[in-house]
Amino acid sequence: MTHHKAAQLILQIDMGFQAIYWLISAVFFSFLSGLQHFSLIVVAFLMLVDGLVYGYFVMFERKWILANDYVLLGFLFVNAILSLTDQAGIFDYIILGLNLLAILICALTSDQMFWRKNKQA
Repeated sequence: MTHHKAAQLILQIDMGFQAIYWLISAVFFSFLSGLQHFSLIVVAFLMLVDGLVYGYFVMFERKWILANDYVLLGFLFVNAILSLTDQAGIFDYIILGLNLLAILICALTSDQMFWRKNKQA
């Protein structure tokens, strides 16, 4: 397995973990809060959408415009910023770390962001 493939696998595992985390968090938040106010419904919906978008990036290759590296990088940056502005708990730090790792791997393994020469031997 090449370094490029290994890094992409780590990126998929990272984002897969975050997809599962956000989907489970949305379900628990919905049950624990009771969704009594509109703002709680919006928060639960955003958590669910976040999990689904992470899952989308994990499941599909990033070869077309809706799933390219620029869109993924923008999504990860927004999530990292939201993690910074959120309450500081242990899970927030874990998610922030996973987002920063995903940003780094996405930037380093992207075939679209950096012009790479094909090595021909």
